[in-house]
Amino acid sequence: MNAVASNNVSDHRTFQRVVVTGVGAVCAAGEGIDNIHLATLSGLRNPKPRPTLFNADFDKPVFECDARFSSGEPGGRSLKLLEFTLREALEHAGLGKRQSDKFKIGVCVGTTVACMLNDLDFYAAVKKGRRPDVVPLQCYVEGDLSAILARQLEARGPVATIANACSSGTEALSAGFHWLRSGLCDIVVAAGADGLNLVPYCGFNSLQVMGDSVCLPFDRRRSGLNLGEGAATIILETAENAAKRGASPLAELRGVGGGSDAYHITGPHPDGRGLEKAVRMAADVAGADLKEIEYINAHGTSTKDNDNVEGRLFHRLFGENVKFASTKYYTGHTLGAAGAIEAALCVKGILERRLPGIPGIEPDPQIPVAPLAENADYNGGVLLSTSMAFGGSCAALIFGPPSTENTPRKTMKTIIPEIGGLGVIGPFGRGVDEFAKALADTKSGAALKTATPRSIPKEQLEHPSLKRVGRRSGKLGRAMLAAAIEAVENAGLATPLGQSTAVVVASAFGAHSATFAFLDGLLEYGHTAPSPTHFSNSVHNSMAFLISSSLGITGPSITVTGFDGPFERAKTLAEAILNSGTIERILLVAGDETNDVFLEMAEIWRGFQGEKHAVWGECAVAFLLGPGDGTPEKHANAKPSPKTLDATLGRTLIQDAFALAAERCDTTTEHKPCPSS
Repeated sequence: MNAVASNNVSDHRTFQRVVVTGVGAVCAAGEGIDNIHLATLSGLRNPKPRPTLFNADFDKPVFECDARFSSGEPGGRSLKLLEFTLREALEHAGLGKRQSDKFKIGVCVGTTVACMLNDLDFYAAVKKGRRPDVVPLQCYVEGDLSAILARQLEARGPVATIANACSSGTEALSAGFHWLRSGLCDIVVAAGADGLNLVPYCGFNSLQVMGDSVCLPFDRRRSGLNLGEGAATIILETAENAAKRGASPLAELRGVGGGSDAYHITGPHPDGRGLEKAVRMAADVAGADLKEIEYINAHGTSTKDNDNVEGRLFHRLFGENVKFASTKYYTGHTLGAAGAIEAALCVKGILERRLPGIPGIEPDPQIPVAPLAENADYNGGVLLSTSMAFGGSCAALIFGPPSTENTPRKTMKTIIPEIGGLGVIGPFGRGVDEFAKALADTKSGAALKTATPRSIPKEQLEHPSLKRVGRRSGKLGRAMLAAAIEAVENAGLATPLGQSTAVVVASAFGAHSATFAFLDGLLEYGHTAPSPTHFSNSVHNSMAFLISSSLGITGPSITVTGFDGPFERAKTLAEAILNSGTIERILLVAGDETNDVFLEMAEIWRGFQGEKHAVWGECAVAFLLGPGDGTPEKHANAKPSPKTLDATLGRTLIQDAFALAAERCDTTTEHKPCPSS
């Protein structure tokens, strides 16, 4: 493949201010943002001693919403919660549900539960060789929350579902911020949503982080987190667009930031380095001094390690007089919805000029600062909302009062990203050379003849460069890391790559081998004894963690999922992030895996859809993207690679790789690449 020079810089453009014009929320603290905010100021909360939505073999407190939000349709309970908040947010913003003829609207939803197969009965039936009712599978395959909302809104802008575990909701708002500043749309519907479910309930219990009593963030008596559920939708738009349609901004989203601990898949770095990077980046983007931060809605999960790390970091960054609290005291830990709900409460706090504390707090002597014990007045400063997640993925948002002017915040040059390195692994082998050779053989008529799914050879995943990741990482994680290592080497870069690099991962199904292994544990050992390792590796962003920790990347890490072209979605987001000016380069990695259970489910789905027989394959492809300078590669040891990652090139490379992973067997066989293409 020959390098193609391109002019990667166009005219100067301005970064528009991003404002909030609508908010909607639902959680155990109430239905509607007004009711939730009042609950946080009242000191009253409504936990249940055990779940009522499902039966479990053990009892831990949870924060549930009304049972009427349950649904057996695609998207399930998470979608019903999300739709409730969408209606409120649109009404708040003065927008009808169909505005696509007037505005270019983007949709970004963060979730954890809704993008995973969580129906244990369906899975058990498949494992026993039965043909269960297809509805649970339909709910899973057709349950892409952002795609459903985009169809409802007839949105013409970018669409993405973020699966970053507990920081998903925060990252959804960050993505919307980048889209708007890059000029990709006029309005963004940014949201987070997750319903309570048996599988994550058992998973968090396996990690021994769930409390036997009701959660007490930052309190010396805390025993662990309580799972909750809910959703929040925030309407973001450029200040210019809001002014044109006569909308009154409620607040301004002034800055967003991300960072990776690159330390442990479930535990925070002792120094909170990922969260510190996220906070400092958000402040830099906002043009704010850390001293300007008036109040922090902390991640505050009520777990020992997380609260200790976060509290010590607040003391180090903001001093002894820092004002902070965790509204998880009222909502429980709502997973993918948490960051969005907490952002909504920040906006409401600005509007009502009142911020919640944690009543009856007994400070932990191991934390050098204590959260607010009483509510506080809002005095017009900036508010910080923080999130920490599995995989060490940390994110931060900074909100401020709406400005009286609509002048842009910053002027920069538009960046057209270029590929500095390329890596690929699949059934054809590992490396660009093997890929090109196999592709040429196929095009010349020497097609692979097989009637079985094509898998990555085991020996390719036991390469010396992958040994350091250990036995605990799954097949897809090792495959993505192999492609990522090659892309970095191809670009002539040395590791660690540090905070100037971000990781963006695209996967339709995520590490479903780990998910299925965890479900196997539930079936074999019961609700109280499944594998915590399998659970922690089952989250979609576990591959991003593996890449970040192995290559020393401490910049943001974001995982994009969905069954409708997650690579395209991830590429669009990566380009917008590069154009924000906060990151020098992005490692964009796409891939999916196959296994026997997945193939059995695919056959059930094929029969339901009436499709022809399909041969599935697996592979991973990595692109190292940077602003470039329109010249050939500078490094002598860098292999020639395509320069400009436009939609056609990216899609073609992914599709070619999957096509080699699943060659046509005969004229009646439909080629079926995994949906990352």
